[in-house]
Amino acid sequence: MLKDKIKNNKDHGYLYVYLGYNYEKQQLKDTAEINYKIALNSLNKSTIYAAVIGGLFKEYNLLDNAILAYEKAMQINKNANYIFQIAQIYGEKGNYKKMFESYIELVDSNDRYFNVIQRYSQQIYYRRF
Repeated sequence: MLKDKIKNNKDHGYLYVYLGYNYEKQQLKDTAEINYKIALNSLNKSTIYAAVIGGLFKEYNLLDNAILAYEKAMQINKNANYIFQIAQIYGEKGNYKKMFESYIELVDSNDRYFNVIQRYSQQIYYRRF
């Protein structure tokens, strides 16, 4: 059923994340990775589904792929900004240095984010202690 949907919607690269995750649940890691790469490579054609692809990878706890998706989208589409999502993922991974570096980058690009980042930083602090 999912393969039929992909066949009829070839430009919906996010469907390959679903397919890859189904393969992963069947212990077919190599086949899953192939589909994840297809999803990531679909961003070369269009970044319209970047948030969906990154979000699905995050939902399935494929955090490195989520970061790759968001970073790739920002490279291709200079108007895209997924720094906040990337920072949150680094926080989930426990890489607080990169998380705070991303937050600083976000505030440098737009100081409107300062209060939001301050709130998230406090949540991280209180969760750790």
